[in-house]
Amino acid sequence: MTIGNQCVSWFIEYAFNVEGGLNMGLGIIFNGLMWATCLYCSYAMLEYRHKASEQKLAMQKAKLQTLRYQLNPHFMFNSLNTISSYIHSDPNLADEVLHKLADILRHSLDTGELEETTIKEEIELINKYLEIEKVRFGDNLKVEITVDPRASDISIPPLLLQPIFENCFKHCRTIENLHIQCRIYLKNDKVIIEVADNGYGFQESVLSFIHSQGTGIHNLRQRIELRPNGKLTLSNQSGAHVKVEMSV
Repeated sequence: MTIGNQCVSWFIEYAFNVEGGLNMGLGIIFNGLMWATCLYCSYAMLEYRHKASEQKLAMQKAKLQTLRYQLNPHFMFNSLNTISSYIHSDPNLADEVLHKLADILRHSLDTGELEETTIKEEIELINKYLEIEKVRFGDNLKVEITVDPRASDISIPPLLLQPIFENCFKHCRTIENLHIQCRIYLKNDKVIIEVADNGYGFQESVLSFIHSQGTGIHNLRQRIELRPNGKLTLSNQSGAHVKVEMSV
């Protein structure tokens, strides 16, 4: 502060040709006004940045919650379609699937206000979803899920895997011999989720994200990109291949 006052005095002396600078009274007033203004502006700027950061975080949380609400009825609609296909031909089977769906929806309600879940819990949920799809595919469905033990307790957004697996069923080449592989592992402080099937793959418009129809992948991409270093990559290899990356 003392150095700053002296610098101001020198500046006034040379800028306005005032020998010896301002007298003590005016110097105190001038310096007080100058430093008070600087401190106030600095505080106002920091307060603005803090409020802007809080507002951005609140908007992200609201968007994530909105995307979550969009996904729940989307998933329920597709599951009910599976049930309706058996409700007349095999009522007992339809009843069994309905109970499995109820378990999933109960889990969704229990975690409805949570912003994150563990990979272990997400795998338990996706296994319940796969039980519903196995009713439709029977022995023609083979699913392999491999999880790095170190990744089990890592937090991810709820209902992250379901739209990825749903994509496999939606775009598979045939209902016969559908093979899905899922790998979850850690690499360079990131959790990597890869899901691949033996279907005919993505259309070119989907790969370039031009295609915005359908809730699943479009919703998934937005949710992932709101995460730190979140990235979704789609490609065609032996079939459709989805890769998700997020910071741990």
